[in-house]
Amino acid sequence: RGGAGEAAAAHYKLTLADFGVHLARLAASGLHFPPVASLRDAGRSACLLTFDDGGASASHIGAQLAAQGMAGHFFITTQRIGTPSFVGVDDLLALRRLGHVIGSHSHTHPTDISHLGDDALAAQWRDSRDRLQQILSEPVTVASIPGGFYTRRVAQAAAAAGYRYLFTSEPTTHAHVVDGCHVLGRYA
Repeated sequence: RGGAGEAAAAHYKLTLADFGVHLARLAASGLHFPPVASLRDAGRSACLLTFDDGGASASHIGAQLAAQGMAGHFFITTQRIGTPSFVGVDDLLALRRLGHVIGSHSHTHPTDISHLGDDALAAQWRDSRDRLQQILSEPVTVASIPGGFYTRRVAQAAAAAGYRYLFTSEPTTHAHVVDGCHVLGRYA
């Protein structure tokens, strides 16, 4: 059951019960969990919660986050919207109504986005952003790099497509800006 990609993602997954325990501990921590765009106003006690790919569990995760007063950042592989085991349009709209941030995780989730040619790289970010904006009827300015294959060129292409926040998979609190796009690390 499942291919290499599913096995590689397995270490990021929790049962809903375990996730609930983690959320309760986070809620008791005194941290705040704002949307990335309001991070500057949140102070040093802020933490961003991110979820990649757009799996069907996003709806359950979003409901649990909302119950705790936390904003989540859901990065969607847009080619998979509405396919088995992934969120559909109604799920994305419901997540957004709960106050969560919807962003791009590319259009097709290429194995290594950093190795794509310039046109293909630009299309991954542009096509994904266009699809999400059509669904949400609002600007989409946040993205996460599939597979964590960050290069400056990947960030430049994301900035050129209109993203203002780009999450890597690098475990760092040091952020930097590439062509007006804030590049942020993450801890798994």
